[in-house]
Amino acid sequence: MTILFPHLPKTAGQTLVKNIKMYKSVGDDFYHLAPNGRIRDNLNKQLELNSSYNGFVIFGHNVDEGLLLKVSDPNVSLHTSLRSPLDRVISSYNMKVKAFPELGDDSKLEKYVSKRHSFICKWYCALFPSFISNPFDSCVDQAIYILEHFSDIYFQENIDIDYERFMNQIGGSFDASVSRNRAGSSYKQVAHSEEFSSFKPLLNNDYILYDYFKGEKHAKRNEFPEILSYHKWYDSIFNVLQQVKGVLNKEALNPYKKIDIDRFIGTIKESTQDDLILSSIISEDEPFFKNEFLLSIDDLDSIDSMNIFDIFKYIPFNKIKSTIAKSPLSKIVLDASKSESNESFLDVESDAWLDVCSRHPLVALKKSRIYEKSGDFIEAEKQLLKLCKLAPHQERSFISLAKFYKKHGDNEDSFRKCVDKILDLDPDNKWANKNIR
Repeated sequence: MTILFPHLPKTAGQTLVKNIKMYKSVGDDFYHLAPNGRIRDNLNKQLELNSSYNGFVIFGHNVDEGLLLKVSDPNVSLHTSLRSPLDRVISSYNMKVKAFPELGDDSKLEKYVSKRHSFICKWYCALFPSFISNPFDSCVDQAIYILEHFSDIYFQENIDIDYERFMNQIGGSFDASVSRNRAGSSYKQVAHSEEFSSFKPLLNNDYILYDYFKGEKHAKRNEFPEILSYHKWYDSIFNVLQQVKGVLNKEALNPYKKIDIDRFIGTIKESTQDDLILSSIISEDEPFFKNEFLLSIDDLDSIDSMNIFDIFKYIPFNKIKSTIAKSPLSKIVLDASKSESNESFLDVESDAWLDVCSRHPLVALKKSRIYEKSGDFIEAEKQLLKLCKLAPHQERSFISLAKFYKKHGDNEDSFRKCVDKILDLDPDNKWANKNIR
């Protein structure tokens, strides 16, 4: 059985990883997908998932529904962990005080907690948007529905018992002593949850989610959606590559930094074909674009084409050379790069290109504007509804739809639903509060 474990931050992840490593081999049957694209346990090994792998564990903050497309094991199961919301937020706050001591007072803590409204719920909605049946459901209802697809849910409050249950599934046992408690030694603990119980109402939705599963009302749904979203961990690679480019431009003369950068880029270049494309964008590898670019595109299958927008939006047209287009996908990319009115793939509006990228939220937004401009308001609305489905955790998705309803027609009920949803995601949203009717 293969286990995907999206790990909610601040739920004893370091301790669990150390336990897993005692029974699983990194790069063989255990992968740790860290946030922000940081290298953890060799990035290229993390992403080289193929049919030869069976019975492994993928763990981390970047585990999302897109990985279900990469895993061939029919017995794949989803696992996750939860923690009392206020304890979790204050633990996060205490950790940040180590870096930002000025946060350490009650008023700053209250602001910090209030900004985490529905944070846990939104986190799961961001990772598993295709699991959501109705984007206008409340954030907590969506998160509950998502987690009901999970095989098991663990609680940090029951760490010894619950994580022992998880470790038993992979043929091991749990030892909490392998990782020391950073809260007591690595930084000053400036706040304790019992001192700030008055902040709990700010986390009502997260408590509803937590109490629902703590109360063992878990109704497992065995079947996953047939259509799944693009892979979120691609975004992490892009972010890191952009950071590397910035460092290269500003600090290349620093020999120590240069060594780290070279090693980092080398790791990415050894990864899968689409990451080779990305690393070439950063290093401006002209021979690659001239001789190998479209041939590498031919190696991308239909699953990866859902990520094509993120892969190519950073590539300027002047990098693309007219090489042999062997597959329909590479031909579409080549034709798009010949656009006379645009400078990058981000601006292309051809039907073929947008259809290839149709599972990307930004493409749905782009298509809605094209339809709106041509006067086809029915299709424009459909694309905006699709946008809300693809990115149900983003209030700006519903702001775009609400503005459409406000501009075209008298659909007051639909406008109201959008405003309510925006406030559900962000109670302090200025646009929604200004437009409450």
